[in-house]
Amino acid sequence: MKAAVDSTTVRGHSPLYTACDREHVSCARILIDANANVNLQTKKGGTPLVTAITGSYTGVVRLLLDSHADANMRTDMTFDDGLRRMCNALDFA
Repeated sequence: MKAAVDSTTVRGHSPLYTACDREHVSCARILIDANANVNLQTKKGGTPLVTAITGSYTGVVRLLLDSHADANMRTDMTFDDGLRRMCNALDFA
């Protein structure tokens, strides 16, 4: 039986979200190659990109942006210093 790539936990965490939250770039790449939704939100509004930025996981952020994650997507999770976090994650700050 094949698992759905965008299945979620009770909290709405998808396999891609979890891989990004734990900085597992290779797992995230496999999931994206299997057509995981890079913009799928958790029940609290988090996205794989938001969690990767929060963790300053440069490789994951780059992978998600290269995979067309929406950096302008409105979520319930906002950061006053979101741009700074993004720049730090990408080593531009």
